[in-house]
Amino acid sequence: MSISRRSLLQGMAAAPLAAAAGPALLAGTASAAPAALADHPFRLEQRVRPDWATSAPYPDVIKELAGQSGVRRASFREVLTDPDRLKTAYRARGWADAPDHLKQAFRWSDADVKDQGWFPQGITTTYDAFGKASQGGKKAILVSWYAKGKHEWKGARVSFVDWTRPGKPRYRHVLLVEPFNRTGGPPDFVPLYKLHAGGIAWYSSPDGSHSRLYVADKLNGLRVFSLNDLFQVSPGGGPDSVGRQPNGAYHALGHKYVLPQTRAYDSVGLGLHFSQVSVDRTTGTPSLLVSEFRRKGGASPRGEDKAPRLVRWPLNPGTGAIAQQRDSGQFAMKGEWRIQGAVGIGGAYHFSLSNGDARGSLTSWKRGRPRPEPRELTKAPEDLSHHGSEKALWSLGEAAGNRYVYSVAVPPIPPRRA
Repeated sequence: MSISRRSLLQGMAAAPLAAAAGPALLAGTASAAPAALADHPFRLEQRVRPDWATSAPYPDVIKELAGQSGVRRASFREVLTDPDRLKTAYRARGWADAPDHLKQAFRWSDADVKDQGWFPQGITTTYDAFGKASQGGKKAILVSWYAKGKHEWKGARVSFVDWTRPGKPRYRHVLLVEPFNRTGGPPDFVPLYKLHAGGIAWYSSPDGSHSRLYVADKLNGLRVFSLNDLFQVSPGGGPDSVGRQPNGAYHALGHKYVLPQTRAYDSVGLGLHFSQVSVDRTTGTPSLLVSEFRRKGGASPRGEDKAPRLVRWPLNPGTGAIAQQRDSGQFAMKGEWRIQGAVGIGGAYHFSLSNGDARGSLTSWKRGRPRPEPRELTKAPEDLSHHGSEKALWSLGEAAGNRYVYSVAVPPIPPRRA
């Protein structure tokens, strides 16, 4: 698909949320126990085909795509070990405004650091996926980016970072796409128009047979991608050429690989901002934690309570699929404005908060405990991911010119007061 088909993309806004009436949310304070809703008003509904076109289900289109000329399946390991950014990403040294309690870091290539068309957002690691530092001898970090301004029609991409040798990180960008076909037509795909991808969460079965990447889709819910459905597309094609071409080739805005959507979980309950999503492996059953970005005094979606909310959905431990439609718990964090990332660790919660043009902060909370002092992060901090093997929180900076990916020590939670 060429840029002349941009009109198609611009007509692809996802269906709005269905706002369900429910009891008022009882907002707790940041220092006291937040109150949870009694009837679990946040609900997800699975969808397996586009909602903007008549099409076969995603899995069927993906199966057809695998048989097209110039397209072939690629393994996760193949993509991870086929970087196109080799020597330009390097370990951070002499970083003047490094975050407090820095453990490890790297900087994107010069071109990506300065890029005004793509902005980094979400982060997840091998630990999220497998509960350990490495899998098959490889350590991976995945980072989502969204396209902005005149480039927003290009949707979102994910960087596959090979972190096996921290002193020499290498990576490649992979385009996220939505597969479809018209009745009787060949398989095709389009970029995920206006997908902000503010948070991502990777969860895999122990043997890797089920490997899901959840991507936050703001007002719409969660999009899901299988890392077992990566594809290498036809060579050639410029930065504005995408999808099936008249000659039967498939292009991806200059990317070598695409990752097609396999399903979506649409929000059909009480309105919620799916600003961020993370994996919590410290709950009895692994779960997804969704948090909201809200500004102090800003308008709230659907007119609900303005306090940012955290909502949890349990996962099937064997497959990583969301185990139930209704949420399994939620509460509001009054006073935690501009949440960019949130993780849960053994009942404690840690938040990355942005602060306009100033440096952001890392705050923590646990029921019944004193709150530790906030720690400084970089300017424009984004998502968070917990790495239990490293006892660290991974995050990243969005601001052009200062784009590092880094980990910091998990803040200790003070003991109960006597």
